[in-house]
Amino acid sequence: MTHPKSRWVPVGWAELPGFGEDPLHEAWIALVANCSRPNAAFAPLCREVRQLAIATLDEQRQWMTQRLQPYRVESLAGSSEGKLTSYYEPVYEASRVPTAQFNVPLYQVPAGFVPRRPWYTRQEIETLPEAQAALRGREIAWMADPIDALMLHIQGSGRLRLTEPDGSQRTVRMAFAGTNEQPYRSVQQWLMSQGVSRVSRWPTTPRPGWRRTRSACRSCCGATRATCSSARRT
Repeated sequence: MTHPKSRWVPVGWAELPGFGEDPLHEAWIALVANCSRPNAAFAPLCREVRQLAIATLDEQRQWMTQRLQPYRVESLAGSSEGKLTSYYEPVYEASRVPTAQFNVPLYQVPAGFVPRRPWYTRQEIETLPEAQAALRGREIAWMADPIDALMLHIQGSGRLRLTEPDGSQRTVRMAFAGTNEQPYRSVQQWLMSQGVSRVSRWPTTPRPGWRRTRSACRSCCGATRATCSSARRT
């Protein structure tokens, strides 16, 4: 298949590195999710996908080799080297209940939430009694750092390494469930306008001044869009 800037060449499954060893449960979650709004090519497979959601890994792998076709993406000149955009889900430590360390809540959508209708701003959510009352009891988990929570809101999804009240741990995937419909305000641009940061991207490694930048960042987010989440165990 030829696309405007690439061509897709059919290959055998043996050419896909790691396919024989990879656990497929996460891939199957994506396949099932695709079946909620499948395109015309994938729709005929959805009944089988749902049936195999509880199948063994060997059964799922056999189905994929029989029903799906892998492709190698090449440039129009035939080179298989290049850059692909991928999606990264950060992993954060969190607690099921608030503690001295974990005291930043992540919320489900509030009761009576109406999609596409503006709700309280982030600052109002953190300060107004009526906003806090609407969210009381809707906490999914508690994080340690408000900036990490902000990044999770902006990213739209992520994973929590969640500590339960009994001390056990499990991984929970957080996904976008709703927004307050407030305009998004770029944190990076605000930091630059205040002279706190001279770079247009977040630091990838700690350095002097980053603690001050994070502290300043907390004060800029009053009108920033906030999101609520849904959780799924992984």
